[in-house]
Amino acid sequence: MKARIGDIDVCYQTLGEGEPPLVFVHGLGSDHGSFRELQEGLLSRRTFAYDVRGHGRTSLGRPAASLEQLGNDLCGFLEQVSGPADCAGYSMGGTIVLWAAASRPDLVKGAVAIATSSVVGRSAAAWYQEAATPSALVNPAGTLVWP
Repeated sequence: MKARIGDIDVCYQTLGEGEPPLVFVHGLGSDHGSFRELQEGLLSRRTFAYDVRGHGRTSLGRPAASLEQLGNDLCGFLEQVSGPADCAGYSMGGTIVLWAAASRPDLVKGAVAIATSSVVGRSAAAWYQEAATPSALVNPAGTLVWP
């Protein structure tokens, strides 16, 4: 599914029925598919997993490269798609969830941050830089891949 939120087209998956809704936010370099198994295991509850700005099938828009922008994207998703919800984020997603919970407690009813840090170490930065090189993204057959 897709929704226009601010300057981006957000791709998301929703499964299940039941309240309160639960929104999953993935980590850097991932997409909403990270939570597919969890969503399938929680069918008694309405769950949402969306692709963060510039990830998966969500457009990049006008990137500010800031936590505030990513947090506002989550708040926009809560306002326009899921409604107020519990939110769970992994890695970068956890940082986004915590920012949104501090900024908009009317929208984030509960927050879970999993393996989250506000600091990305040099080894992680080097891994993402290497992963972003054309040779890491395209195999010899010319097919787009992710390491």
